[in-house]
Amino acid sequence: MKRSEETSIPVKASIETMYDHEVDREGEWHGEAGVYKGELDIGGVRSVTKLANMGVGGMASKKKGVSGHLDYELGKTQLDLGGELKVEGRLPSAGVAAGITNEGVKAMATAELVGASVSHGKATATVRLAADTGFGVGKDGIEAQFLGTGFSIGKKTSISLFGSKFEWDFSK
Repeated sequence: MKRSEETSIPVKASIETMYDHEVDREGEWHGEAGVYKGELDIGGVRSVTKLANMGVGGMASKKKGVSGHLDYELGKTQLDLGGELKVEGRLPSAGVAAGITNEGVKAMATAELVGASVSHGKATATVRLAADTGFGVGKDGIEAQFLGTGFSIGKKTSISLFGSKFEWDFSK
C-alpha cells in the first residue's frame, strides 16, 4: 500500500472594515468607505471581496478643471487566477460621474443589477444587466452609452449591448 504525501498550500486571509481618504498634491480628494473588505490568497489564487462599498471623490483646480464622482456597490468579488487571467462578479451598483478637465469632458450615470466578467491580457468580456447612460470626449478617446448600449474608441475600445460588452485595452 502506498502512502500519499500531504502538500501544504499557503493560505492568507483578512477581513476588515474600510474607511480611507486622501488629498493628493494637486488638491484632488478621494474617499472610500465599506462595511467589509475580505482578501483571501490560496496558493497564488487571490480573491478580493468588498461588501456595501461607497466611493466619492472630487477635484477643482484652475490648472486641471473640475470633476467629481459618487458610486455605491452592494458587493463585488475579484479573482486573480495567476498570470493575466482575472474573473469578477458584481452585485447591484450605481454611480454618477461628471467633469470638465484638461483631459476632456465626461458625464455618465451607471446602474447595474448583476454582472460578471473575465479578462485575459488586453481583452475583457463582460455579461451584465445594466443601463449606463452618458458620454465622454477626451485625450484617451470618445465614449457614448444609452441604457447600456454604446461604444468607446480610444485607448480602451469597446462595444456594448444592454450592459454586456467586449473591450480591448490598447494601453496595456
